[in-house]
Amino acid sequence: MSGGLSISLFGPIRVSLDDGPLPPVRSRKALSLLALLILRNGRPAARGWLATTLWPDAELTTALSSLRPVVSELRKALGPEGRRLRAGNRNSVAFDVEGLSVDVLEFDQAVEARMFASAVEKYAGPLLEGCEEEWAFGERRVRQEAFLSALMRLGETAVEEGEHEKAVSLFRRAIGADPFRDSPRRGMLQAYAASGDLNAALQEYREYAHLLGSEFGTRPEEETTALYERLRQEIRRPARSPLPKSGQPPQAGYVPTPLTALIGRDDERLDVSELLRRSRLVTLTGFGGIGKTRLALAVAADNAAPFPDGVWFVRLEELFDGDGVARQVGDVLGLREIPGKTPLKSLTEHLREKTTLIVLDNCEHLQASCAGLVMRLLSECPNLKILATSRQSLGIVGEASWIVPALAVPAPGGLPEGRATLQRVAMGYEGIRLFVERAGATATGFALTSANARTVAEICFRLEGIPMALELAAARVRTSTVEQILERLRVQLDMSPIGRVVSCRQGTLRSTLEWSHELLSEDERIHFRRMSVFLGGWTIDAAAHV
Repeated sequence: MSGGLSISLFGPIRVSLDDGPLPPVRSRKALSLLALLILRNGRPAARGWLATTLWPDAELTTALSSLRPVVSELRKALGPEGRRLRAGNRNSVAFDVEGLSVDVLEFDQAVEARMFASAVEKYAGPLLEGCEEEWAFGERRVRQEAFLSALMRLGETAVEEGEHEKAVSLFRRAIGADPFRDSPRRGMLQAYAASGDLNAALQEYREYAHLLGSEFGTRPEEETTALYERLRQEIRRPARSPLPKSGQPPQAGYVPTPLTALIGRDDERLDVSELLRRSRLVTLTGFGGIGKTRLALAVAADNAAPFPDGVWFVRLEELFDGDGVARQVGDVLGLREIPGKTPLKSLTEHLREKTTLIVLDNCEHLQASCAGLVMRLLSECPNLKILATSRQSLGIVGEASWIVPALAVPAPGGLPEGRATLQRVAMGYEGIRLFVERAGATATGFALTSANARTVAEICFRLEGIPMALELAAARVRTSTVEQILERLRVQLDMSPIGRVVSCRQGTLRSTLEWSHELLSEDERIHFRRMSVFLGGWTIDAAAHV
């Protein structure tokens, strides 16, 4: 701590000078400004960004005018410590945190250094508790997720080391932070079971199931219920074998069934299947929204027969810890947690004699960890094959990288003039078929006609055949005509700096997302921002509570 200045952002914001409270400030925005700058960890922040963040509904010039007196007021309130508030130039502001002890910055450093016990100690409650400004929701969610992840890691370690009471306490704290999340509940069940108190584990599940039923009318996740059912069986046995880490019983493969039909991709499925027959590692690459996961699911289902020990689909998008990749794969395969063995060793031993296909979906944010795991498994498991999806290849010797293309769409003027063949030719393009299929599911009665075919074709061309972008646009058919959708797309794509400067499909997808967001009412936008607190989706009942 330096100069008598103390700042805490966990829980309600607390600022004190020389052991006394900060002098009163007229504008609540002054404390919000201080918090924003503290979270920058000494890095300069553009005045325009600060202004639009603190006054999101105001014009930029108005917001900048509001910012100037708040900066002055904050500097004055800080007294001698106001020197820390620095204007590097006319366009930016920074807050010097050198020598200060700030709880959230120390928390971030501990998480980055994987000092989870220290991180948990620093967390004194939700970040900026009571602050309902929109920008605070995202910052709060990031720290809450990091806090929960730290608790989970500490709890799992405590179970492995036989410190069962400590594990129960850690998982109980995680439940207190997010009572409706399943993973801490599973951790609690495993901690009780490891200690031999199966009755407590079963009671924990029943109380959680009752809570979900009374609050949302839902049930625990299948993985949680599977663990509960296994524990029910264990309690009837005179001797118990080690419990599975995930509670998921072994099964002859797991490939989820998509809710919608795959449009097109016939040639791609054949090409990738042939590549998989010739290579032990195939990676489907391409940017987000191009359809890597959807194609991987189809290829996995197509190629189940050659793998008598199963095809296993492993989702990685919600995993942020590279050390957990092997454990995640083992959980999907239903492996038992064996004391003294690492998840990687258990996984390698399990797969060594098996003929199996594993699909690793969304590897890009864990590229190095996935590459290391894949190299180890392929080198020690001769009958194993791996199909991966990633925005970039894994960079492993022997890897067959295959770029997922966009769906075929007609170029401008590419449709025939004659009305008799117009619809038939248009429906020959996969991109148009996808748009029509999804639009028809959204708006009953929608169909491609000779009157709207050229408009639909231009929509698909402007969206460059990107499946996710096409589905977003098709969803608007319920409230807009295809002509209105096209006009709005023209404006959005022509005005987007991404569309002008970066001529790439990723820019098109981002522009489409921005366009779709712009069509929402202000209340709808606020609701979606609030939905960002959920990880991996949400139910309607859960959404109603935020």
